[in-house]
Amino acid sequence: MGRPRNRPYKRTWKNLLINKQYQLRFTLFMVVLSAMLMSLLGWWVMSEADTSTTTAVNNALTVCRGMTGSAVDRPRAPAPTPAPAPAQRDEPRQRRRPVVTIDDSGMRNLPPAAAAPAAASGPSREEISAYRKCQATIPARVKRIEDRLRLTFRLLVGIGALITIALLLYGIKMTHKVAGPLHKVSLYMGKLRQGQYDMVYNLRKGDHLIDFYEHFKKAHAGMRALQEEDVALLRSLLAAADQAGLASRSPELGVAVGELRAMLDEKEKSLV
Repeated sequence: MGRPRNRPYKRTWKNLLINKQYQLRFTLFMVVLSAMLMSLLGWWVMSEADTSTTTAVNNALTVCRGMTGSAVDRPRAPAPTPAPAPAQRDEPRQRRRPVVTIDDSGMRNLPPAAAAPAAASGPSREEISAYRKCQATIPARVKRIEDRLRLTFRLLVGIGALITIALLLYGIKMTHKVAGPLHKVSLYMGKLRQGQYDMVYNLRKGDHLIDFYEHFKKAHAGMRALQEEDVALLRSLLAAADQAGLASRSPELGVAVGELRAMLDEKEKSLV
């Protein structure tokens, strides 16, 4: 006895690769193409991230100078030099000095001498302490920036691997929905070549090539119907021959009736 005609089929992972040549070729082409595109995208993302990391590291190295370095780098005010003491001279005998009187009424007024710039003062203790604390935090800042770059690279590699595996599984499963109907049609055609008119069962839910399979199913049903008509006709002929007793009338009729019975048995076996 055959299976019920509309018995549901369950798709399992162990029989997904029905047509390995077709499924793997199509799936690997899709996976390789996607991997190439993802690699180009990842290369661009990493180049941009590397540039941003270099800029961030440079900013971290100079942030302390922008905060307090100006005070640390300022030169200290030179220590005031004592004015040279007037040379002590032996007082000679008192000489009378001539008195000179200058009339400056005809001279132009000269501008006052420019004041000497005030000497820059050195950094305070608080500024030096803040500068040293800022310098101590630079290695940790640089490490955090470099860790973010490494994390970005690992995320890109991990996401790329997950997408590749997902595409591989999805491609195999989707191509199975095409390879499944083709595999069933090839099995039925093989049985027809051996003279067996088996029952054609429905496709599984989600399979593709539904229209093509329905056309094949109708053609197969028509061929089976012809075979069933032949079986019914042979049965009626043999029943009439047995009723008339043709096999016992002559050896030739007996041989013909035997051939009809062998033909009927063969056609009945083909209708499984």
